[in-house]
Amino acid sequence: MKYTQYLSDKFNKFGLLFNDCFLSQQFVPYFESGQRIIVQTRWETVRGYVGVTTGYKPSFLLLPRKDSISSPILLSDEDKIIGTVNKYLYRKEG
Repeated sequence: MKYTQYLSDKFNKFGLLFNDCFLSQQFVPYFESGQRIIVQTRWETVRGYVGVTTGYKPSFLLLPRKDSISSPILLSDEDKIIGTVNKYLYRKEG
C-alpha cells in the first residue's frame, strides 16, 4: 500500500482526530515495499516487516512475519535501520 493512500484513507475515516506524528519517516519505504529489514532498537537487533497500528494515532511496528497479528516492537525515530533482508542474505545500510 502506498503511504499517501494510507494517510488519505485514515484522514477520511478519522477526520481532524487523525495524527501521524508517531509515524517515523525512515520506515515509509519499507512499509510500502514490504521488504524485510534489520532494526537496531534501544535494547536489541531484530528483523521483520514494517506494519502499522490501527486507530487515529498510528505507529509503525515491526512484525516477525507478514501474517503476524501483533508485535511487541513499536518503531520510532530512535530506532535505526541497519540492513535489509533478501531470503537468507542481508545487506548493510550506509
